[in-house]
Amino acid sequence: ILVLYADGKYEQYEDTWTEGMPESDPAFVPPAGLLQPIRGFGKLWRENTNVRDGLGWATAPEQGFTTTWQEQIGESLGQSKAFARILSGQIAQINSWDVRTGTWQFLAP
Repeated sequence: ILVLYADGKYEQYEDTWTEGMPESDPAFVPPAGLLQPIRGFGKLWRENTNVRDGLGWATAPEQGFTTTWQEQIGESLGQSKAFARILSGQIAQINSWDVRTGTWQFLAP
């Protein structure tokens, strides 16, 4: 699971949710107009206060989509980049992809 924060940092986590696990937790009650994240991302969000505090509540229901992912391998650890098209169509550049945390930015169209 790739978490992109508004401050330009990212973190990646293993998806530990499997079919049969609860999709949500009734103990987390969202404010009016917002939603609790569900399934794999929701499990991470509920269990990790840094992710929960860094992103807040969901503003729309979960939506699956197919993306394009391209990796550019660097010469040393921390120099690799990855590029992914997000739901809006914008391309996100993920820096230092070969480590678990780093920075990201949108590329200009």
